[in-house]
Amino acid sequence: MGAPRKCQVGLSAILTLLLLGAGMPTASAAVSLDKLDFSTEVGVRKGYNEYLKPEMKVQTKWSGNISDCAPGKTNLEARVATLKTINFARKLADLSPIHEAKGATKRGQAAALIMSAAENLSHEPQNDWPCYSTLGAQGAASSNLYWSSIRQTAAYWVLGYLDDYGTGNNRVEHRNWILNPETSTMGFGITPNTSALVVTGDGIGKTNPGAAGGVAWPSAGYFPVDLVPTSNRWSYTQKGLQNYGGDVTVSKNGVNIGLRPVEYFGANAAGATTIVWNMPKIEPPKPGNTDTYTIAITGVNPPVPVYEVTVIPTALPTPKVKINDTTKDNGKTVNLAKIGKVVSTSVQLLDTNTDKYVSYPPDIKLSYKWYRDGDPIPGAYDATRKMTAADAGRFISVKVTASAPGYSDVSDTSAKVWVAQGVFTAGQAAISGKAQVGNTLYAKKSEFTPSPSVITYQWYRNGMPIKGATKKQYVVKAEDKGKSIKVKITAKRDGYATVTKASKAYVVQKAK
Repeated sequence: MGAPRKCQVGLSAILTLLLLGAGMPTASAAVSLDKLDFSTEVGVRKGYNEYLKPEMKVQTKWSGNISDCAPGKTNLEARVATLKTINFARKLADLSPIHEAKGATKRGQAAALIMSAAENLSHEPQNDWPCYSTLGAQGAASSNLYWSSIRQTAAYWVLGYLDDYGTGNNRVEHRNWILNPETSTMGFGITPNTSALVVTGDGIGKTNPGAAGGVAWPSAGYFPVDLVPTSNRWSYTQKGLQNYGGDVTVSKNGVNIGLRPVEYFGANAAGATTIVWNMPKIEPPKPGNTDTYTIAITGVNPPVPVYEVTVIPTALPTPKVKINDTTKDNGKTVNLAKIGKVVSTSVQLLDTNTDKYVSYPPDIKLSYKWYRDGDPIPGAYDATRKMTAADAGRFISVKVTASAPGYSDVSDTSAKVWVAQGVFTAGQAAISGKAQVGNTLYAKKSEFTPSPSVITYQWYRNGMPIKGATKKQYVVKAEDKGKSIKVKITAKRDGYATVTKASKAYVVQKAK
């Protein structure tokens, strides 16, 4: 499988990331982020999980095709996902949102077709490239370019540009174009395996206000751990920044992690100055915690204020739930509970980053839902549950959902537990009265626990049931003389195994 490749304006490396400026179609209404408060940890987390993450799943549908060299169009949903991903990043960086420039999108679409047909990237495709067009060449010259051998979502391209991994991308130009403060429109050329994000040239607006200071990525303030560059390239960009031997020193949670290697310090294609430094691999914060990185850039003019990036987790640890106090049923693979038994649950939280169980983060809440044979049990929302008659002979399971402010809910369902029928406890049955012809005998039932809902009787003569003798009392008949008489008492209750108790047998004597 071929690795994804990006193309950048002014770079010659084709097999690595390359950023290329491009134009966009005329503007459509920008997606509003006004309701997200990025000054708070919960607001950033909520934005990532509820605003950005759904866009990362939107699939690209393309009406064009390579065989006819038809640029076609990309579905609105994918273009909106592109726009929302860009604007989410710009809001994190405290920049104004952009709109789509439809004219530039047309140019980008023609460029994306060329790259898809050639399975290659260039800001200057030659006219012998498959599906070459003048419009596509214009788009290629003004776009960020990305190619992958497999289908990708529209948001994937944008996040890849922001990451700017790969040889030849030490200037993080893809990132700088997306986070250029003045840019107000872009164009979206997209196929299932290529992107031509038009960021400069005709049709690209530059009407947004400039940044008050510099633009950092990861940006100052709360920052989702999922967006921390896997390239380990952190950057700071500002117009007019002069290098007088600039250094970058970083501390994590107050502990100095040293002078960071500066990979690039110089002008970028958007007309500003960028400093890029390499960070150690950023491990996700422990559940319920954050990690604050303090960035100090020195040896530059004008001076850059020290700033902090607080990396926050975006996902809760996964609950792992089991039903307690159950036993194996003679080696069967399912556990066994019984009617009337109160079963409890236990929940552990698994940090999927470390594959270790962790303590409960603050504000986390667990909710429970019980199921019988896969169907929800009405009103069963507690951590414990008493097995009822309706559960007998059925599979019971419980679903636990962990939730906390700003996080997406995470759930786990226990293994199914087979609920066996309840078992009566009872003593022996007995007969009161003298076994003599003409006398009345009475069945004396033992104490059943719990109380049966139905009790039946059957009298026996020499081990054979006596027809019609199904009451508690029995009048001894002449034909019983010399024969043994006994009674069996049967107890029944919903959800419980039927139990029968037999009395001692007595030989009937003749009447005196």
